Amino acid sequence: MHPSGQSPPQPITPADPKTARIRLVGMGTTYAMGTFNDNFFKQAALLLAVASGLHAIQGGATFLFALPFVLFSAWAGWLADCLPKKDIVVAAKFLELAAILLGLWALLHLNWAGIVSIIFLMGLQATLFSPALNGAIPENFPAREVPRVNGLLKMATTVTILLGIALGGVVLDLPAPGFAKTISPEGIYGFGRLAVGWIATLVAMAGLLAAFAIHRSPRPSGGRNPFPWRGPVDSVRHARECHAQDQLLFLTLAGEAFFYGFSSFVILVINNLGLTQMGFSLTQTSLLSVALMAGICIGSLMAGRHEADIWRRFMIPAGIGMAVSLLVATLDPLLPGPGSCFVFLMLTFTATGICGGCYLIPLVSFIQIRPKATEKGKILGISNFASFTGIIVSGLLFMAVGNLTPTLLLAVSGVVVLAFMGWAMVYLRRQPARCLVDKIGDPLALMLQFLLSLRYRVKVTGLADIPVDETGNESIL
Repeated sequence: MHPSGQSPPQPITPADPKTARIRLVGMGTTYAMGTFNDNFFKQAALLLAVASGLHAIQGGATFLFALPFVLFSAWAGWLADCLPKKDIVVAAKFLELAAILLGLWALLHLNWAGIVSIIFLMGLQATLFSPALNGAIPENFPAREVPRVNGLLKMATTVTILLGIALGGVVLDLPAPGFAKTISPEGIYGFGRLAVGWIATLVAMAGLLAAFAIHRSPRPSGGRNPFPWRGPVDSVRHARECHAQDQLLFLTLAGEAFFYGFSSFVILVINNLGLTQMGFSLTQTSLLSVALMAGICIGSLMAGRHEADIWRRFMIPAGIGMAVSLLVATLDPLLPGPGSCFVFLMLTFTATGICGGCYLIPLVSFIQIRPKATEKGKILGISNFASFTGIIVSGLLFMAVGNLTPTLLLAVSGVVVLAFMGWAMVYLRRQPARCLVDKIGDPLALMLQFLLSLRYRVKVTGLADIPVDETGNESIL
């Protein structure tokens, strides 16, 4: 039994390699196509708004995309617990396709109310999609494979996020070929608007087809949770219940939400750092964010080699690594020459991302496998609610302090990360250790284990197998 009294998750019978690959490719494709479209369509719409002189639409569109996660995450989690998760994924992809088709019409007619409404609808379908897809991972793969699957999916979605952001402007700026001049709509970026709409439609269709490769698990057995009519109020209540019943799970949820809020703030600071303080070009500034995301890809793959329970050993060191990397980045203005400054920042932000991937993936994996089958959607709903609340708070905070010197904001961000890691360390010390390795946390042993795991899979027996009782003393059963 779990410490909360919950029944442990039922083991998943491993599928044959071919079936497992089909499931993984299906999940990865439908997930990646969705993240590409979210960022591709939104980035194109934001750039189009700036070009049209409608700067205020940027903030409103970003807020509307995140709003459904805050309002409806509790409802989406309830659905994921009551219905087969594949059915919800497929329905969400149909909703995405319908939204993109409406978005195509809105782009062709430059209907700004329609464009902004489509961004809200895309956020709504992502709210429904996320707990179902993430909850389906432990239903499609054994628990020991969940971190590896999460690492691969995180890499795929990070790459498509970068592609979506990068191609939004490139496609919008495409000149109309001769054969398309007669069908291009009037107004600015006529052919680009047409191309954005059609590419997003084709991507949505590909994501919908890939969703059918996911294994359809039966509806979870057990008691059905009451419908959370109050939406975000129930999300807060569910979070408080989680804290009372399973404090380790609550800590991972808090750690995940902190990461998304913190990383969103840092990306906004990076834009100001490159353009206003360092005088970099738009391309160079974009590459700084790419370095951060690429580092997360690398860290995700590294963390994916370990089981989900490793989060208790990785969370604090990886968090401290993020903080130190950001603090080192603040030394960049002291370097001679813009070229050396740019290379230095690329390296430090890549290091920040690597630590971020090692921090995030074990937390996400634990959140997926820890709850019992009838509450996975509920817990993933809390996860989305908390994470996107963090993103909204980071945006509002940046609006208040964004005019300050970017290096100062990076330094403060690093200090805030250290403070959160200090709180997490105190919180963890209050929990009963699963084994002596968790209790001792020997940094040298962890470092050697990590370096060896890059080449070998090592299973250590000995101290880690000696149970620890509630008082922290060794006990032999």
